[in-house]
Amino acid sequence: MNNSGRQITTSNNEKETETYKKTIIDIKNFFPKNYEEQKCQEIAGLLGEKDMTFILSCLSKYGLAVVERAWGLFREKEGESINNPAAYFNKLISKLNG
Repeated sequence: MNNSGRQITTSNNEKETETYKKTIIDIKNFFPKNYEEQKCQEIAGLLGEKDMTFILSCLSKYGLAVVERAWGLFREKEGESINNPAAYFNKLISKLNG
């Protein structure tokens, strides 16, 4: 069998790669529409977050009660050394909904 002149294609060279831009909601430029968003902005600021995306998605998925419960659990650890406060808060949210 003579394969000369035939192009061999695989799924790897047929696929186009797309770049997705992550939307960032800058905490400093965020204007809350209601009390819930204002509370989330306050918590995000205290956690040192620069982006509101995660906390707003938690608010949308789980409600303010869960966000505030996670914040309460976080505050119980005050005085303890937490290397990455935002990551620890995210872990608390996950545990509450796991």
